[in-house]
Amino acid sequence: KQWYQRRVRGYIHFWNVYKGGKIMAFFLPSPDGCCLIAVNSSNNVLATGDSQGNVKLYNISEYCLEGTEKSPPPVLSQWKAHTSTIRCFEFISGLSSSELLLTGSEDCSVRIWTGKGHYVGTLGQAAKWDINDPESFAHPRVPRDILSEPLTI
Repeated sequence: KQWYQRRVRGYIHFWNVYKGGKIMAFFLPSPDGCCLIAVNSSNNVLATGDSQGNVKLYNISEYCLEGTEKSPPPVLSQWKAHTSTIRCFEFISGLSSSELLLTGSEDCSVRIWTGKGHYVGTLGQAAKWDINDPESFAHPRVPRDILSEPLTI
């Protein structure tokens, strides 16, 4: 079993606790560093969030299993989720046919996304969605505040 850790400067470290606490890999997921990490219930997807509101999902199913790694794990998807620092993540499984990611931010919004980064909706929005009906998801639209940010257009 591999352990992972977010460090103060934003690097993510992978450790092998069965080999005397050896560092197997480390990487910086964003130029702004990493504010938050989470792993799904299957331990094969790592989510990272940064101070700019960006999310990245990595495939860690085979990462560091054969020894040390010099590069980050493969990126599954990445997107702009919020206009400010992401402060909480939660993978949600068992509610629908696919795994979902809940994100919360300093921009005072909580959003739900698919594992591919498709926007489901923002909690408290007027338009309703059904977690079991992907046709009701907001995708391909994105949150209005994301569209109005100059660097995201």
